[in-house]
Amino acid sequence: MTTTTCTLFQKRSMAILFFLTTFFYAQTTPRVIGYVPDYRLYAVNQIDFTKLTHVNYSFGNPDASGNLVVTDITPLKNAIATSNPNIEILLSIGGGVVNVGNWNAVLASSSSRAAFITQLVDYTVTNNIAGIDVDLEWDFAANTNYSPFVLELKTALDAQNKLMTSALPGGTLFSVITPQALAAFDFINIMAYDYTGPWQPGSPGQHSSYAQAQSAVTFWKSHVAASKLNLGVPFYSHSFINATTTGPDRSFGEIVAANPANADVDQIGNDPNNYNEYYNGRPTIAAKVGLADSEGLGGMMIWEVAQDSFDQYSLLTTIATTYATLNAPSFDASVFMVYPNPTKDKVTIAMKDSSTIDTIEINSLLGKQIQTLSPINAIHTTINLAGFSDGIYFAKITSEGKQAVLKIVKQ
Repeated sequence: MTTTTCTLFQKRSMAILFFLTTFFYAQTTPRVIGYVPDYRLYAVNQIDFTKLTHVNYSFGNPDASGNLVVTDITPLKNAIATSNPNIEILLSIGGGVVNVGNWNAVLASSSSRAAFITQLVDYTVTNNIAGIDVDLEWDFAANTNYSPFVLELKTALDAQNKLMTSALPGGTLFSVITPQALAAFDFINIMAYDYTGPWQPGSPGQHSSYAQAQSAVTFWKSHVAASKLNLGVPFYSHSFINATTTGPDRSFGEIVAANPANADVDQIGNDPNNYNEYYNGRPTIAAKVGLADSEGLGGMMIWEVAQDSFDQYSLLTTIATTYATLNAPSFDASVFMVYPNPTKDKVTIAMKDSSTIDTIEINSLLGKQIQTLSPINAIHTTINLAGFSDGIYFAKITSEGKQAVLKIVKQ
């Protein structure tokens, strides 16, 4: 018997142990991008980073002297390093609320842009992160310096083999974004939310419906290749009281904590003269993942992931498990045995006939390869899971030309 110890990911929720049927990801892993604002750093140890491929740390901005100001990223990097060091971290610059004067000064000339770009690139190198996410929103819709800044930043980042991405509104392409600037982004996060909100109390309703997501996808696919697009979803609500008054916004976690039944609806309240709260529950998030998948998009984006419910109602888990189900290939696993399964520590994988196992790949819930066990050349092998967190793992088994993927549950 060959006994193998493998390093597996951490932080798995017990609540999803029996939720999934046997499946596995296709070779192309969808992007799952979570924004983590600096004011949510207190929650980084609750986020399940194993279900994310990218994290956009937000926000970095210039001060009055053109100096890049970023809150210390160390807590985020430490949390990621202990759970999923393969995540690509980007610094997101700008945001929905910025000092427009500071930004206009930075963008105004080639020399001021170059000085700020040098700071941005140096930040990615010093902190060993993957790149920069440009989140310059409506205040810059008419700023003709937007595209020169983007193209100059792209050149500087490419020299360091860094990414440049962007967050753009659901149904608007700013006229100042040239085709060259648009093409320069490695991928684009569609902000398919905030179609209404506290800024217009006289327009109550859903701020991020499925229909609005469909419209946003259709719009952006007419401008950008689908594979470069990520569909953005909200992990928060907007609420309305009457034509002149709005209620508080809440995180999905707060909404579910008040009543777990809220996890599977998109609205609380039915009387338009009283308090109505609109958000995305689990069924709508799952449907949007299906939309992104069917439209050939590169993945999903979350604003913002620290607003999740860190339990069995998690929207991040909904995204991960929906993607896994959609990408499940067909296979015949009848020639393999896995026992005991579920297991507390060791699990044995064995052939039912005299053929031998050649290799086993251990993979995460998002389809990322964690470890390859090769060569095995035995009719059975035992994997020791003792000391690793509870959760769902996948074993991709190759044996004399046959291949199957089996789910392993540790509890």
